[in-house]
Amino acid sequence: MASKPILILAGILCTVLEHSTATDESSVEYSRDLSQILCSGAMHSCIVNSTSLVCWGQRDLGNCDPPFGYYRAVSCGSWHTCSISVTDEISCFGSGYALQSKPPSEPVRQVSAGFASTCAIRRSDSSLVCWGFSDEINNLAPAGPFKAVSVGTRSACAIREGDSGIECWGADEFGQVSKRPQEGAFAAISCGGAHCCALTDGGRPA
Repeated sequence: MASKPILILAGILCTVLEHSTATDESSVEYSRDLSQILCSGAMHSCIVNSTSLVCWGQRDLGNCDPPFGYYRAVSCGSWHTCSISVTDEISCFGSGYALQSKPPSEPVRQVSAGFASTCAIRRSDSSLVCWGFSDEINNLAPAGPFKAVSVGTRSACAIREGDSGIECWGADEFGQVSKRPQEGAFAAISCGGAHCCALTDGGRPA
């Protein structure tokens, strides 16, 4: 039973790619990474269909109402959503009570929306920029450079460029910072409320 939703999602992804009319090379490259084009928040989900952004679920806070544009990536926070256009600009929409829906105006490579904070990787130098509710996330972000980032509730983790090691920062009440893997190379990372999981370069969970 657990594999059924994965097969359904994979089917949706294959349909999107097969009928994609995107001609921008970078948008096609990003569309192959499922984690960058499909996301779920507390009570909503979004997907990048070719370069269009489609969201559904509870929409009381506007978290399912993206501005018109052409997109290559999306990340769902609990009650807000952030997306990256094909020109690397961030758009955030939904709950903004903690300024998490007011992103910086600079090109980015990747974005991760958490509970009430968001982080992105700058296109210019692969450093981090974070904003929103949690000062522990916003003010303690390491220098980088990084190639991937994921934000939880009061902590976040990122994968370094070069050695592909993991850096984590923020609240550590459940060991989400101090118990991170100290060695090894990693290909992907995802943080929940107060925990994170990562995949090694060999595809094994850590």
